[in-house]
Amino acid sequence: MKCRSPSRMYALVLIICILPVIIVADNQDSGVVSLVITQPSDNETNFAEKRDFYVYGIFPNRLDCPGDIRIELFAGDNAGGQRVRLLESHVDPLTGTTPLSCIETNYSEGQNRGNVMVADLVKEPGGLYDPSNKVVVTNDYYQGLILGGVTKDFDTTYRDNTGDPLKDLTAGTYTIRVTGLSGNLSGQVVEKIVTFGLTDSLFGTDRPPVNLQNRITYAGIHHLRIDRDWFPGYFIYPGYNNTGYTVPKRWNPNNAIESVNDQNGTIIDSPAVANNSLILYNINEKSTTYGVELSSILKYGLEDNRNTTFLYYDTGEPYLTYTDQKTGIQENITGNLTPFPKDCRMIFTRTEIYQNDNHEQENTFDPWNNTTAMQVDYNLSDGITILPGDECILYGVTKPIRSSVNETKIPHRYTINNRIAVITYSVLDEDGNDIYNSSRSVNLSRLFTQGSSDRFNSIFEFGHEFRSPDKPGRYTISSQGIDLTGKVVEGTESIMPVTVQSPETN
Repeated sequence: MKCRSPSRMYALVLIICILPVIIVADNQDSGVVSLVITQPSDNETNFAEKRDFYVYGIFPNRLDCPGDIRIELFAGDNAGGQRVRLLESHVDPLTGTTPLSCIETNYSEGQNRGNVMVADLVKEPGGLYDPSNKVVVTNDYYQGLILGGVTKDFDTTYRDNTGDPLKDLTAGTYTIRVTGLSGNLSGQVVEKIVTFGLTDSLFGTDRPPVNLQNRITYAGIHHLRIDRDWFPGYFIYPGYNNTGYTVPKRWNPNNAIESVNDQNGTIIDSPAVANNSLILYNINEKSTTYGVELSSILKYGLEDNRNTTFLYYDTGEPYLTYTDQKTGIQENITGNLTPFPKDCRMIFTRTEIYQNDNHEQENTFDPWNNTTAMQVDYNLSDGITILPGDECILYGVTKPIRSSVNETKIPHRYTINNRIAVITYSVLDEDGNDIYNSSRSVNLSRLFTQGSSDRFNSIFEFGHEFRSPDKPGRYTISSQGIDLTGKVVEGTESIMPVTVQSPETN
């Protein structure tokens, strides 16, 4: 089916959609409105300069004939300012929705997740690279893509419908106005104010859900931004079983400038003023937290900047459930997000002690294991007290170190070349004799899926297992972190006293 311009088919639209229009008009009189702005959500109306963003609305009820939609962006805090963006949909007048023939379904730069009805893929009229046609309308939602400048060299003419170059969206306040032009949405108008300015973000992984919730809570308390709306180029519609479409070369640059804005032509934002916090929990090489957000911080040498804060859980986990070895009572412990101390790059968060345990648990944590009896010590400043032959697991977290990064095939996504990769241990007896040495990797795996052996590794955390000496007495564990080049990392040195008690005195 060909895409038809609403101006040519307007009479047909009125005939076919006349009943819904009348109903909507009556509903409007009673205060019922179908046209809403779901995203940008109320908590995410602040963007980095030159950010692209979606204007996205989920209709409260499924519409039979939604109709065409116009999306405009005006400079200033009302729609009376200069219009800087104009987008319009071109729906099929028979259905009031964007026909599949207007969608590029074989887009080489995208990843189909089962729903191609996204604004990024609108190709008619005007072609795939025309930014003014980037509005899609379905029976359940509408979505428009507004380009801000960060991806203006990627798959777009970056020109308005008169052929003039678009102006980048730099620091300031703007007003979104969405207008229904026909069908069920005819005559409805909704507006929202957004601002562009400095980066001020809190990053971290979403797994497990409690870590995401803690990030949201921490961000609210400390007035930091988090991004839960879909980044441009990353659209997953929950109403269709989390199906959607991703465009990595659009999504990653937009994500990156919310960490460190390195775009030319910004007015107030730059790498030097980037303000970032990042939770060092469950980060691996495949995560966006690693490849986009942390790597951007390291690319510009901001790991020790006063505006960069690395956070960790003081117990090593957002929550712990276990059976206490002495009382037999199940304990539930909540971890608190805590800033890494200045000049410190390695912290021991807790030790778990098991009596006569023979299970291999090196660099493994099972959050579902709440029945194995153990003793847990969260305050290691006074050392460890243990019985002869017991198993002890030292958990801890390391802080990122200065590192170069390598580019990947996706703009603004990198690999990191250096980190604390190994921790060396020496165990000394009370006479200073070296009785044990080992080197352990920093790579903790968590078994988040109950009953499964699937491991989710974290390259900044560890859990190292030791068996206590058989002879009672006072010992010392000396440790330090080693980077990928084999060099000792300053700020990782630690000396921990260990008391091995005689069973009779316990």
